[in-house]
Amino acid sequence: MDVKNAFLHGDTTLLGFSFIQSKYDSSLFIQRTSKGIVILLVYVDDIVVTDSDQEAIATIKKLLHSTFCMKDLG
Repeated sequence: MDVKNAFLHGDTTLLGFSFIQSKYDSSLFIQRTSKGIVILLVYVDDIVVTDSDQEAIATIKKLLHSTFCMKDLG
């Protein structure tokens, strides 16, 4: 996903989704769910979201779109 305006130090709580910031990489965020792990990686104005649960990815994308002006690159 591409963010139209870059944000470098945003809140790790995204509308109820609390992510744990990696102690090894400040741009890597992890959330444990009942179905697995959601991984969110931020690089400048790009975000990569991955999970084995497509429903969780869709929810995160919807929340990101409602908070930031974004383009889903697929």
